Amino acid sequence: MAIPDGYLMLQAVSFGTSLISNYEDYSDQVAQTYAQRDAAYRQVALNQNLYFSSQLHLNELEILETKKHHLDKFALFKFARKTRAAEIALVESAGGDTGSGTGASRVNNITRQALHAQFRKDLNFDIALRDLANRRANVTAETLSKNNQAFSGLSTGPSATGLVLNNAGLAIDKFAEVGYSTNDEGKIVSRWSA
Repeated sequence: MAIPDGYLMLQAVSFGTSLISNYEDYSDQVAQTYAQRDAAYRQVALNQNLYFSSQLHLNELEILETKKHHLDKFALFKFARKTRAAEIALVESAGGDTGSGTGASRVNNITRQALHAQFRKDLNFDIALRDLANRRANVTAETLSKNNQAFSGLSTGPSATGLVLNNAGLAIDKFAEVGYSTNDEGKIVSRWSA
């Protein structure tokens, strides 16, 4: 049984267009994969830039908090020294004794109150530093989460081996369709043999 030339040509054109279609699909998938990765890398770069800016801001806050703390302590020491000196002068001008007795008790109370105020300032400073450390940790965790989210939707892309195997399978199917047929007895025979 002879195969018409037009049929062979149509099968060859069908096979060629299927190969081109497979390659175009593969190329589109590769381009889409690269576009997704590019978008993820851009998002991660933006996240890292925001992270860096946040860390710089927190560092500036820590520097300002430290300066404020030291200035407050200096002002506290200065005020306590001035108050003690005024109390000592008041006690001695009244003929009192600053070494023992009521005058000494008043000076000791001023010193104790100054030390207590210094302790409160140190405690507040430590709390502020811990708050900044927690904010740094939160910024770091938030950035890592955003980066993981940016990379979580990425695909690995299409397989070139899969493209080759798909095309090889298509070629085998077309060859089987064109090259073989069933005879009157129901057996599969080659169309190319006599």
